[in-house]
Amino acid sequence: MSTARAGRSAVQRLVALAGPSSSRRPLHSSAVPLIASSFPCRRRDAKGKRERVAYKVGDAGISNERRIFFANDLGAELVAGDQAGVEPGDEVAGIEAGRVVECRRSGSVVLGIILASVVLAGTPRLLLLVPTGDIWPISPQDVQFVMPASLVSQKLSQACWSTELLEAWSRGEETTGQEGEGGMMDARRQVVMVLRKVSKETEKMCSRLLGGREGGGSGGIESLWETLAPPEPDLRGSITAAQVAEHLLNLRVEAGSTSPIKVRPNTLPAYAAHTLLMRRPDLFVADPGELWDSGAFLVRSRAERARLRDVTRWIEGATPEDKAVLDGFLTKARDAIQHSRQIGDADASTSTLTNPALPEWTEQDLTIIHTMIVRLFETRSVQQTPTEPVVLSVLKSLGSYPGEIIDQALLARFLRDIGMMPVHESLEASKVRESEIRAMALHSTRIAGDGELLSGNELDDIRDDLTAHKVFVIDDPTATELDDGISMERLPSGDTWVHIHVADPTRYLPPSHPLAVQASFRGSALYLPEGQVPLLSFRQLMEDLSLGAAPARDNGVQGVVTFSALLSSDGALRESKVRIGWIKNPRVVTYGAVDDALGVPAGASARPFGVPTRKADIASRQLGGPLEPSEIDDLRALQELATKSRSRRMANAGLDWSLPTASLSLLPPFSPLTSNLFDLSMLPTRPSFGVTPDIDYSVPVPSSTPRTRLSSNQIVAEMMILAGQIAASFCSDRGIPVPYRGTDKPQPVTSPGAEVRLKTVEDLLALRDPLGSIDPFVMLSANILQRPSTVAITPQVHWTMGLVDPGAGYVRATSPLRRYEDLLVHWQLKAALASERGVAHPKPLDEREVEALIHRAEPAAKRVKRAGSHAVGYWQAGLISSRMTGAPPSNYVVSEGEMLDLRQPMIARISGQTNATSIARDGSTPVYIPSLGASARLSAPGSKRFEAGQEVTVKVERAEQWPAPLIVVREA
Repeated sequence: MSTARAGRSAVQRLVALAGPSSSRRPLHSSAVPLIASSFPCRRRDAKGKRERVAYKVGDAGISNERRIFFANDLGAELVAGDQAGVEPGDEVAGIEAGRVVECRRSGSVVLGIILASVVLAGTPRLLLLVPTGDIWPISPQDVQFVMPASLVSQKLSQACWSTELLEAWSRGEETTGQEGEGGMMDARRQVVMVLRKVSKETEKMCSRLLGGREGGGSGGIESLWETLAPPEPDLRGSITAAQVAEHLLNLRVEAGSTSPIKVRPNTLPAYAAHTLLMRRPDLFVADPGELWDSGAFLVRSRAERARLRDVTRWIEGATPEDKAVLDGFLTKARDAIQHSRQIGDADASTSTLTNPALPEWTEQDLTIIHTMIVRLFETRSVQQTPTEPVVLSVLKSLGSYPGEIIDQALLARFLRDIGMMPVHESLEASKVRESEIRAMALHSTRIAGDGELLSGNELDDIRDDLTAHKVFVIDDPTATELDDGISMERLPSGDTWVHIHVADPTRYLPPSHPLAVQASFRGSALYLPEGQVPLLSFRQLMEDLSLGAAPARDNGVQGVVTFSALLSSDGALRESKVRIGWIKNPRVVTYGAVDDALGVPAGASARPFGVPTRKADIASRQLGGPLEPSEIDDLRALQELATKSRSRRMANAGLDWSLPTASLSLLPPFSPLTSNLFDLSMLPTRPSFGVTPDIDYSVPVPSSTPRTRLSSNQIVAEMMILAGQIAASFCSDRGIPVPYRGTDKPQPVTSPGAEVRLKTVEDLLALRDPLGSIDPFVMLSANILQRPSTVAITPQVHWTMGLVDPGAGYVRATSPLRRYEDLLVHWQLKAALASERGVAHPKPLDEREVEALIHRAEPAAKRVKRAGSHAVGYWQAGLISSRMTGAPPSNYVVSEGEMLDLRQPMIARISGQTNATSIARDGSTPVYIPSLGASARLSAPGSKRFEAGQEVTVKVERAEQWPAPLIVVREA
């Protein structure tokens, strides 16, 4: 089959559209390189005879398209030579090898075919053949649209790639002159013609969808938005690309037709609609999750559209009235900035720092500010950001930051300088809340009204009376959501019943309640240095449910879900059961108090930046009184059982490791975070300037000797894992769908020098300490690929936790006040318990319903986890940046020998592989700095390589808070 015919027939398979064939344009072999392989070129000698010459990709340089695509994430683009050690990767269902996909990054778009899934430098990558003939190592997150598998035949796609190439790369060998090379090049030319044909046909389909006009007509994109935007001004809508294509095509179906056009996802009309929607970010916002899977777009509200249009008009200043609006705002902003610079970091209260002479913001002022602050939320590069021109124009016109680059960091400083971004905010809580609101809109979910809680007594008849148990609730003194406790019963046989009692919010909260629906989009509670956002926004309910509270009803008893394990003296699980019950007056005690009672040495810590004087004014919350001897005996028995249970669990699997990280908190403590600064209605109407918070920063000092006894938090963690096993077994035995978690066994990765490293997982298992932990730098240097955890509705192996029975599984069930998936498990457990006892109760949710809730809550939980990490990094970077000039402020007390001078060299250890690019001069290598308890990036010449665990003497070069927290060091 000719190349032109291959392209034509492929596109015909995509959609039944007739189109002229494109002329064949042969590609030079240098246009179809592998990442860093050599290809033969031919030249003629003096006699005119063609001869083969060596050619390497690096000889041709990097294409502009590739430079642009990887411009904002150089770590994703690897230099020639980094293919050594490449390994086959796991394919992602839906974006397998042979699929034609659209990829976006850094504002650029490329269409290509996936040749293989690989692991490069320890990171999953897809090898993408693009229309220029290049092969790019892209991230799976770059994929935004996927064509049907039938577009390119399996035979043709397989002919474009060879596993022998991958094997040669992994050995660091050249790949020139391999057998079958000519056929591979010809197959790639055919595929490239298909890609070019798809691009042409997509533009034709775009024109057809729009009716030849960009706006105004029945097929225009503006008209489409007018049709789709909800009539309520502040409400957003949602639509998929396939639905848009179907809508636009059917506008032209003749009246009376009984055969409306149906458009399936992944077809050419859907891709054309996707392309049109991506071009108009002022009207439609792409799903920030897996767009290639959902095809969903957020439809901006009418109010959003009007605000952007108004601000644009004011900036253009076509009329005196419009110009006056912007000029008035700029004048107020300059006054606020001047005031901010005058007060600096004055040690005064917020009230004295508020200047009554500063005027209030008008409605137009707030509209301008809101449009600018949204730029700090809409940061993805897959779509152009419509607020970017507004930010550039306003900050240039302002003239208060001459010579500075206008970026996110400057925008954040401007918002702080005008008193519109509180000094104690990292914006992470606002980002989580805004993400939650937009996710609801994408799912077409609206929360209306307060809803009705359950009475709480529906299942009281099947609750067991466990009030005679001594229940230990062990937690941090700062914790406010105490959701688990432990009790035990010794039997004459020597066995012991261990009961894990968990708070029972589902006693009052059904799955359909607005609080529960909102929690499904929040995923989990958010904990930040500056405050927290609870999972359930109902303070009274949370306070009553927290174990140890004194509820006014039920004679002071508290309902719980209890997971019971009958353990032998050597920690073996003999029997288990799940039930709901009552407990009363649990013994609430801190981790520190239990460790003291058990003789577990307290972990040492250092404060490299001193202790804020305000810390002395804040008393730690004390939980309970001194432990009695009998209580200590019970806790010691629990410690022994937990230790033996852990040893059995991790006998043949499981790797427990982590790098010691700094902990930090803001002083004075701030109230729970309730505002969303990306919501116009929540913006303050006057500038407000507060005092920069002090940061209490402590770094754990590792012990020189391994522990042989579990600490109190490890005891609690082991008991919670046991409860998760019991819950999973209960559900698995009954075929109840719940979110089972799992991880596969790590796999060794081959690379140059790997012969001197640990090559098997068994080697690592043998190096664990008596409690199953392993040195983190042994893990980092082991050259193994650890795959992320997965969630499924059937049991799976969780190798990392040592749970290798594929039929048992593991679920999370012990933090229902903090995690949505635990709530989901509790609803399923209680439905099954009620059914078995013959009590009227709603049935368990079916597989489809559970999968939908997992698909909703899991990305939300990841957002929250990421926000917590970013917030810590934000304050960490800010503190380090402020201390790079020397001595600490006067309101910090420094202990002799602990003060860290950031102007001096310090020791760092290599904690990952170097990311070097063919675009940037320097490479970037992750390092861990023990004296800071922080991770950083070591900037060094791209040709230099380091070994994981290697010590390097470094100096801090800079610390950045925006666009993402980053500490950069260089070799001293």
